Amino acid sequence: MPASSAPSPGVVAPRTATVSTSPATKDDGKGIQSMLDGRAKALLARNRQAFLAGVDEADPVFHAAQKALFDNLAGVSLASYSLTLRTDRLGDLVRKADRERFGAETHVYRVMEDLSIAGGYDPIPAREEISFTFVRRNDSWKIAGDRQTDDLAIYSARHLWDFGPVISRASAHFLVLFHSGQESGAAQGLELAEQAYTQVAGRWALSMPDRVVLEIPGSTEELRQRIQSTFELSNFVAFTYSSVDTEQGWRESGVRILVNPSNFARYTPASKRLIFAHELGHVASRAVSGPFTPAFVEEAVGQVIGEGETGVGGGEILRAVRTGTFDGKLPEDWQFVVVDSGRVRLSYQEAYEFGRYLEQTAGKGSLVRFYTTLTREAALAAGTWRYHLDRALREVTGLSTTAFESRWAAEVRRQAGT
Repeated sequence: MPASSAPSPGVVAPRTATVSTSPATKDDGKGIQSMLDGRAKALLARNRQAFLAGVDEADPVFHAAQKALFDNLAGVSLASYSLTLRTDRLGDLVRKADRERFGAETHVYRVMEDLSIAGGYDPIPAREEISFTFVRRNDSWKIAGDRQTDDLAIYSARHLWDFGPVISRASAHFLVLFHSGQESGAAQGLELAEQAYTQVAGRWALSMPDRVVLEIPGSTEELRQRIQSTFELSNFVAFTYSSVDTEQGWRESGVRILVNPSNFARYTPASKRLIFAHELGHVASRAVSGPFTPAFVEEAVGQVIGEGETGVGGGEILRAVRTGTFDGKLPEDWQFVVVDSGRVRLSYQEAYEFGRYLEQTAGKGSLVRFYTTLTREAALAAGTWRYHLDRALREVTGLSTTAFESRWAAEVRRQAGT
């Protein structure tokens, strides 16, 4: 969500797209998979010795980080955890330098990590990807690193427990994960999130999830690594993040609300409640989300359904109209994450005006109806997102995208008094 002096919505964080494939069938793949199974079992059983038995000691920094990761997770109860070798995702990413460092029998493969937090917070396990460096030591396979592909922008999943001990606290609908020293903010967050939950549940026409995980990273850099952001985070206050399995009907899982701690702390309690409401609008929509949904539609839901009539207001959009820079076009995805904070705020305001105008012209509840009409197509359905947007708008409003956009722009200009 763009940071500003007024409450503003949270961007939908990039989803981690994964696919379901079969584990390797080669002999070395079976050995690696067996080691991964033992690692996962040890983590669930809280067996530190068994967990570290699968970690190579060639890199002291990595070995120390693995010890810390195991200890940091003690405050979070997992219902399930598994690791699955996927040699057919990107193949063996090992390079000459890796073998020179770790030995001739070194491989770098992608691994699928599936985890669910106990308490019903993950009806479908959260799915992430890790690049593990595997080395053979005598007759055993061990993990020697997880950053060997960072320079290729092929990152390993990071969690709060990668950065420090995690504390968890629960309320009726939320579990908040945070670090030591953030107790006050976590307690306030739970209270405000519960208030926002009641607000959004009354507006969202479909079912709301009963359990939601909130995360409070220790820093903006920690947040960046957690969501694998490729854009500047200083403009944003909060995010909704999830993974998506593209071979399971665009099934989303591991939905989390994360705040940008330095920006979030500047807001009043009333504004924080609106921020949570916005993010809960995204959480609610994730259950029916689809592959052809542009950012402006997602953000319209977050603002109109989440925040309600308060919205983000019209400062930037009024300025654009009055200075002649408003182009009358619905914002494109990239315009929600550009470095220019003014352009980001304008995109959110345009999205809000889109959602509000849709509700005004097609009737109360039309935004949710439009959203579900747009997202019902399977991931492999023919046509571009623009084609599916046009199809959904015609079904709900009787107008093509071009016609609706033209009328929406005219209404925006009318409100600006031009």
